Amino acid sequence: MCTSTMRRAVAWLLAALMGFSGGWALMNPDTVEDWILQQSAPQTSNHQELLGLQSTERWLVAVVAFPDAGPGSNDVNFAQQLLDQSAPDYLDQLSGGLSAVEIQVHPTIVMAPEPLSYYGGDINGRDTGSNGRFSPPDLARHVAEQIEDEVNWSLFDLNDDGHVDRFMVLHTSIGQEESADVTHRIWSHFTRFEDPIVLSSGEVLGHYTMSSLKTGSSGVGTMLHETMHQMGALDLYAVETDQSYQTWKGVGDWDIMASGNWNGGGRWPAIPTGATLDLIGANQTQQVVLEWPATSVSPCLGPTVELTPLSEGGKVLKVPLSNQEA
Repeated sequence: MCTSTMRRAVAWLLAALMGFSGGWALMNPDTVEDWILQQSAPQTSNHQELLGLQSTERWLVAVVAFPDAGPGSNDVNFAQQLLDQSAPDYLDQLSGGLSAVEIQVHPTIVMAPEPLSYYGGDINGRDTGSNGRFSPPDLARHVAEQIEDEVNWSLFDLNDDGHVDRFMVLHTSIGQEESADVTHRIWSHFTRFEDPIVLSSGEVLGHYTMSSLKTGSSGVGTMLHETMHQMGALDLYAVETDQSYQTWKGVGDWDIMASGNWNGGGRWPAIPTGATLDLIGANQTQQVVLEWPATSVSPCLGPTVELTPLSEGGKVLKVPLSNQEA
C-alpha cells in the first residue's frame, strides 16, 4: 500500500473514532461530566474566605496622598461625608432594610513614600512596574502599617474569626478608570495581599479595596462596586481590557458589578441583580416553584407570585432551570 493511501486510511479511521466518541459523549453527558470532575485537580487556597453582607457592617477607611498629589485640607471630612451620604442608603435598599453600615474614616492622612506613578504606572501591564510587580498592594500595606497602632481592628472583624473583613483605601488622585489613556494613575480595585499582614493587635489583614477620593461623588459607584467584591461579588462585564467603554457590558446598567456602577454619572449605582445578591449572602432570594396541577380535577392554573420591591422587603425571584442546580 502506498504511503498516501495509508495516510488516507488512518485519517478515515481517526475521523470515525472521533465521530463515535463525540456521539457517545452526547448520549452520555452525565458520565462525561463525572469523568471531567474526577480529572480536575482540587483547588486549594490559604486565603481567608470573604465575608458576605452582615446585618451590621463596619468599614475602616483610610486616606492616602502622594508627594506629587498631596492631600487637601478637608479630605478626611470629605471622605466621611461622601460615604455617609451614599453607603447607608444603598445597603438599606439592597438588603430590604436588614443591613446597616457604620463607616470610620481614620483621621490621619497617610503620605505615600513614592510618587503616584510608582504605584500606578502601566509599564509592564496594568499598574505593574518594570519588575513585573503589581504595585498598589505595596501602597495599601504602607497605609495599614502607618495606622496600625491607632485602630481598633477588632471592630472590623465582623464575624470574630481574627480576620479584618472591611478595609478601604482612598487615594487623593483620580482613578485611571476615569481616563484609561492616562497610564500613571491607579485603577480602582479589590485584591488580596500576597502575604497577609499580621497586625500588632493580633488580627490578620488579608485584603483591601482601593478607590479614588478626588473623583468625588461620581466615584461613589466605584467605591461601592469594589466593596461588593470584598463581600464576594464578581465582575459581570468584560474585565480583560483596559478600555473604559466597551461594546459588550455584561448585564450592563442593571447591576453595580457591570456598568451599573456608573449610573447617574457614578452617583446612583444600580442595585445588584439576584445572582450578585446571592453571592454576597444578602438572603434576598425566593425560589419559584414551577409546579402545575397533577390531575385534570385541579384548575389549570400555574403558580403565582407577588412582586414587591427589594426596598420594601420583597425578594428576588429565582427560576430553576435544572434539577441539578445548587
